[in-house]
Amino acid sequence: MNLRNHPHLKNILIAVCGGVLGTFAFAPYNFSFSILITVFTLNYFWYQKKYQARYTFLTLVSLIYPTVFWLNTSMTEYSDVPMAVAATAILLLSAYLSLYHTVLIYIANKMFRGQIFIKNVLLIPALWIIADYLAGNMFTGFPWVYIGYTQTDTFMNALAPIGGVYLITMVILLSVSLFWYALTTKRIISYTFSVLVFVLPLFLGNLQFTESKEPISVAMVQGNISQEIKWDPSKAQDIFTTYYDESKPYFSGEKKVDLLIWPESAVPDLENFVEFLLVSLDDRALKNKFAFVTGIQTYSVSTKSYYNAVIGLGLKDPEGMQVYQPFENNRYYKRHLVPIGEKVPFEELLREYGSFFNMPMSSFTPGDTIQPNIIAAGHKIATAICYEIAYPNEMLDNIHDDTSILLTVSNDGWFGVPPKGTSSYRLSRGPLQHANIARMRALEFQKPVIRATNTGLSAVYDHGANEIMSLPFYQVSSGEVHLTPMVGSTPFGKYGLLIIFSIVSLMLSVSFLYLLMSIMTKH
Repeated sequence: MNLRNHPHLKNILIAVCGGVLGTFAFAPYNFSFSILITVFTLNYFWYQKKYQARYTFLTLVSLIYPTVFWLNTSMTEYSDVPMAVAATAILLLSAYLSLYHTVLIYIANKMFRGQIFIKNVLLIPALWIIADYLAGNMFTGFPWVYIGYTQTDTFMNALAPIGGVYLITMVILLSVSLFWYALTTKRIISYTFSVLVFVLPLFLGNLQFTESKEPISVAMVQGNISQEIKWDPSKAQDIFTTYYDESKPYFSGEKKVDLLIWPESAVPDLENFVEFLLVSLDDRALKNKFAFVTGIQTYSVSTKSYYNAVIGLGLKDPEGMQVYQPFENNRYYKRHLVPIGEKVPFEELLREYGSFFNMPMSSFTPGDTIQPNIIAAGHKIATAICYEIAYPNEMLDNIHDDTSILLTVSNDGWFGVPPKGTSSYRLSRGPLQHANIARMRALEFQKPVIRATNTGLSAVYDHGANEIMSLPFYQVSSGEVHLTPMVGSTPFGKYGLLIIFSIVSLMLSVSFLYLLMSIMTKH
């Protein structure tokens, strides 16, 4: 078949291949610059004389769908959803996320038809950032497949502490668009600017904005509790024993540590029912002069609400202040709940329609937007539970100059399961992508990140996103490492999204000013 005679088929193949190849830039493959194939593919369609939005849409769906297909595990394995239904649901999610970019770029092409430089070099990269933000935040959002996340381990990461993941995305889009403009116009100056924009991060070097404090020793426990028993009340004692036995050297004083971390919902019961147990752990931690931070669920009698929480016990500061006060201070309540998994919209209606809307622990209340840091061993810890770490704009709310450690706890066991009839797990891409996103937060704020999970990937990263300790996937394990807390703020930490949206506003202003002048000239 001669594809020249079938231009639509040719474009479909280019869009699908260009999108799919881009997925290899994300974890676990980490072929970072394969994302350029996707961006070049998009520009190929944007620079065509007759723009057709369907190919932008198809390219994006082909990028997002395979990248997030791991979401099917929680549906097929734990909610009895048929694979065909799960695959369709993920396809619809991918299509929804792609619509923001497709619609905005379609409008740009309608308004700026014929204005190649303004439309493709200035307007579209600016609109892309707006679309990223909208897709990542509207209707709870899913900020997972950002182009910038592919550059965690490249020289592009020098941009993270200045403008965050969004600035990395912007620079890649801008440099590729300039290159395509040069190809179209044959202007050497455009090639030059394209290269200069692309290598801009190299000129930044390793700018250091935060300052180090005295290193501390951190221990982390991974319980590897299977989802089949995690919410079984009859297994609660066994689950707690698993975590305590792995932590016993610290609580007994056999090993010295400054900070001990258990992951999300590690304590297998409501705080209300294990208060006596927590008081005992608090006493032992205080006696042995270490701080203990763990995930737990709690119920507020006053508000009649359930919360997914992280609480701090043991040593609060060097003076030895006892910190645990049930249901009161030194805690964090998850604010961004997982739809269906933690909060079912239209709950009374949807819960009647099968197990998919009746997952365990799916009736939580969100915590406040602004919450104080957990204080542990004299350090202020900004906390994120599960996929909250993927929302940089929300992390900004609770990370301050004196915040010295970022903590993210998660139960990624939803996304890695043993094949039927075996005890060995197949590894999902989800936890690896999740960990890579956490590393981007370390780069943006130049503060260390502790990532504690139930099944893996549990790891500790320094302020440069370098892994300094990790625990093996799907094993009961624990580990220790010396961590250097960091205080102060990066430009991104101080100004947040103001930097990137100032750039976006400037690009939009120039674009629309040019459009206005063009209209006035015609008349």
